[in-house]
Formats: sequence, C-alpha cells, structure tokens
Amino acid sequence: GWYAGRIYGVLAACYLLIVLLSENARHYDRLVQNGADLRIANDSLLEMSMQDGLTGLANRRAFDTYLTEQIAIAQRHRRPLTLAAVDVDHFKAYNDRYGHQAGDDCLKAIAAALKSCCQRPGDLAARYGGEEFSLILPDTDRAGAAHIAAAVLNTIANLRIPHASSATAPHISVSVGAAILAGESSAPLAPAQLIAQADRALYCAKENGRNQSVLSDGEGVGFTPICSALNAPAAPDSSARAASMQGQALQPQAS
Repeated sequence: GWYAGRIYGVLAACYLLIVLLSENARHYDRLVQNGADLRIANDSLLEMSMQDGLTGLANRRAFDTYLTEQIAIAQRHRRPLTLAAVDVDHFKAYNDRYGHQAGDDCLKAIAAALKSCCQRPGDLAARYGGEEFSLILPDTDRAGAAHIAAAVLNTIANLRIPHASSATAPHISVSVGAAILAGESSAPLAPAQLIAQADRALYCAKENGRNQSVLSDGEGVGFTPICSALNAPAAPDSSARAASMQGQALQPQAS
C-alpha cells in the first residue's frame, strides 16, 4: 500500500506538472500573439500619423522627415535632389463656387494624379498643407525636374475638372515651383533653405500667370521658366529623367 501511495503521488505530481506546462505554453502563445497584434497596431498608428487623412498622401510630418533624410543622402553621395512645390490655382474660388465637398474631391483627384507622376520607389508625393502639395524626387537633376514638372501640368490638365471661377483656365490647373540640390554641391543645405527656394519659384510661377512651372536657379537668386502649362508635354518615360540636358527649356506641344 505504501508503494502504491508513492506511485499515485508521483503520477499526480506529473499530471499536475503537465497541466501547468500546458497552461504556461498557452499563456506564452497568447503573449506572442498579443505582442504581434500590438506591433501591427503600432505600425498602423505610425502609418496613420504619417499620412494625410483626406488624400492618403504623406502628410507634413512625413514630408519633413523624408526631406531631411534625402538631403543628407544627396549631400553624402553627391547626388541631385529635386523638391517641387505644387499649388492649385484659384482653389478658394473653386471652393466658393462648388462647395467644400467638391473641393475635397478635387484635392483627392489631384493627389492621385501627383502620385501617378512619382514613378520610382524613392519619389514621394506629400500634401504640404491646404491646396499645396510637394514632390520629393531623389536622383533628379535639372532635366529630370523639367520633365516631371511637365508631367504634373499635363496630368492635372487632363483631369478636366471644370473651374468656371478660374481667371487662368476653364478647368483646374496648378502652378509648380521646383528647386534643385545639385549633386556636385558640397555646401551644406538645410531643408528650410531648399523649401524656401521652391516656394520662391512657385511664387514666380504664380506671378507670371499661374498654370506653369518655374525652376529655381541653384542659389535661389534667379528663376528660369521651364514649362508653360496650357499644352504641357506628355509624361515622359523614366529614361528622360536621367538625361543631362542642363538649361534646356521644354517646349509645349500643340493641342
């Protein structure tokens, strides 16, 4: 009887140990799953915090982060970088005439069009604020910037969104100001400086009649018009961006 009692106790202890180990394994699996769910939730929150709620493009926070990174990469590896500021012409008048819901739909359509112009993985389209957007284009020199600006103008024009209150065109149009960080430049450049150059080029495009693109000279001192928008050239293929046609102006196509 004594041996039987000992055996029974050992078996009971083993059974209890197995139950505890099984329960511990289930708890561990739940912890692993909860950790995975938490990582997914955190990733989703991070993505949401970097995305514009209306257009789905990168927001201002994502823009600031990415521009800082790309300027550092461009300067470290002596590569060109283009920043293009895109502003919707007479957008307040559009909102006043068609309503804010139509204005939101218009911004969504423009955002999709701008995203389609960013053909490489490194290109970023962002909503800078209100009706202003920005394109960050790594490894894009002066010729590439001119081609992308032409593609933007052409793509937006082809949306044919009516704008009866526009003093520029019968449909929605945009003005583009582009600034380039030259690949051979060794002088440090802060993001705010490149943004200021693009803004000045955008201001020049708007002052010159809107619905066009202006390229800032490297130092932001003078400006060179690179494309008139009413009959902008069609979007180029990717090889056009690599072409080295420094200083060459794009001629608008005939309609």
